[in-house]
Order: sequence, then structure tokens, then C-alpha cells
Amino acid sequence: MRKGTVLFAVVLSICLSAWGCDDDSTSAGIGQADADTDADTDTDGDADSDSDTGAGLVVVSPEDGEHYWRLEPVTFAGHTPGALEVFADDTWLLGGADEAGDFEFTYTFHGVGARSISFVVDGSVELEITVNIDELKARVCLEPGHPSSVGDKLYEAIINRKVAFYMEDMLRDAGYEVLNVVDDIGYEEIFDDDFDNEGAAEQALLQVKSLAARVADCNDWPADYFISIHHNAVDNPNPNYTLTLYGQDPSYVPWFPGAPDWASYTTDRLLDAMEVTHGIATGDRSFLGFSLYVLRNTNMIGILTEGSFYSNPAERERLNDNDYLYGEADAIFQGFIDFVE
Repeated sequence: MRKGTVLFAVVLSICLSAWGCDDDSTSAGIGQADADTDADTDTDGDADSDSDTGAGLVVVSPEDGEHYWRLEPVTFAGHTPGALEVFADDTWLLGGADEAGDFEFTYTFHGVGARSISFVVDGSVELEITVNIDELKARVCLEPGHPSSVGDKLYEAIINRKVAFYMEDMLRDAGYEVLNVVDDIGYEEIFDDDFDNEGAAEQALLQVKSLAARVADCNDWPADYFISIHHNAVDNPNPNYTLTLYGQDPSYVPWFPGAPDWASYTTDRLLDAMEVTHGIATGDRSFLGFSLYVLRNTNMIGILTEGSFYSNPAERERLNDNDYLYGEADAIFQGFIDFVE
């Protein structure tokens, strides 16, 4: 979630160990019946055991007034003293629990605005809060490069995917909707401690996807921005600079005059973050002598990054460090934010 992240597993454990939370937690959407006040007493001054029902409704997530992005899963969690139904705007059932106990479920809102959330226990409204759903800012298509043919740059493809996964999280947290055009290796798998970027078994998980298919995914979605993620390699082991390319030919339809600025912002950020000799931001035709397919055929403004040279032995060792790749992803992300915001 974007604001006021709730570590509900910890908070819930604390609340439930005492059968509820203290009074100053009500701002987080927590309610509790005071059994001592309402209890009937007999002539001995002892509480009637039938009147002490234990904990009331405890809600640890979401908090009252909290903000989420549209399409971001909202986690509802806590403890209910009876059958629970949770409604949005008094009519739309989001989820609940069939009986007393801990509950947790998620719901994704497709609309935007302030939503009134009602927690109904055994047919009675026990708590009402407001959750604010904010519009996403724009759509970003990520294209981690390779393989586009059998055996095509498998090591590079692995590290490209890792950078893209990190960027997905950053962009979503900042309010952008993200499409990653490859799905051959999952997040949990690629970031497992035993995953070997250079291992034959790991690289065998990569699936070929043509450049045309990658471009079509972005165009059909459709995206507002396009980022192609790459790393460089040459026969000479010495070069190690960062490079950001943009579609240069004004005959492209459409033509995006702002792309050079975006490339410059990105290169500046990459140069600050990575252990390279220098940075270059330039048009594809000037640098390569030809135009890049993915920049020529996408229908949105885009860049292609070559973070560094994995043909440089020292750099290849750094690229096997996930923290280093995270820093690269953050640099590309910050360059994007510099440009669009």
C-alpha cells in the first residue's frame, strides 16, 4: 500500500493477545466493546459470565482515511466476534468471514474516489471507515531485452529481468500501472538465494519472444511510456559505460521530441548509480547507424537503456549482485520521474 503501511501480522498479534486494542487505536479503524461497563452483576458483585463475550471487532487493515491506487489490492484484516460482511458504499460486498475468528482477504477497486466501508457483524454495522482510491498516473510498458531468438544473450536476459522486476515495484508504488512483456521466470524464482544468473538450468527457463510480439503487447495494452532494459557486451573486455538511446528519426510516426530529454535524465542517474567510466545519451541512428525496432514501432514515447558492459569482468561480477541491480533499477526509475513529474 502507498501510505501508512500496516504491519498487520504484528499488530494483530498484539491486539488479539489482549483481546483488543486500547482506546487510542480507534483512528486506525479499531473498535472494541467494553465488557466491564455493560456487564450485569449479581448480588455478590461478580460479573455475569454470560455477558462477557470477549473481544469486539478488531480491524488492523485498512486504516480509516488511507489512500490506495486504483487496481492496487487492499488488504482487509483483523478479528471478528461473529459472522462478518464488509461492504463498500453500503451495497457492494467485498468479502468477510463465516464465523468468529481472525480474518484476512483482499479486494481490488476499479473505480476511484472516497469509498465508505462498513463492517457488519451478525447483521449489525459495527464500524464504518473511509478508504480513498486514487487514479493511477499513467501506463508504463517494460521490455526486459532478450531472448528474441534461440540462445540469444541468455545471461543478459536474466539480469535485464531482475532490473525490470525491481522497476515494476517502484513504478507501482509511485502510482503507475505497469506491464512487463515477459513472464518466463517468476519473481520468487529469480530472486531465490540459489538462483545462478549464469547457470544452464536457470537460463533454460528463458522463453523466446520476438521483438514484434513485445512491441505488440505494449501497443495493444496500450502504454503511455516504453522502457527497454538491456546491458552491453563487446569483444574488448575494457569498455564499461552507460548508454541511453532514443528513437531519433523524425520520420517515425509518431515522433516524440521529448525523448532526448528523458534519455539525458536517465543517463545522468545511471552514471551516478553505477561504477562506469562515463555516460552517453543519444539517438539510435546516430550511435548505431540504424534505428532500433522496438523504438521505431512502439506507439508511445520510449527509451532503451544499456546499463553497463557485462563483457567487462569487474562489471560482470557487480551485475551478479542483486543490490547493485536494484540501484540500477532505481536510477532508471528516478530518470523517468525526473522527466514526467
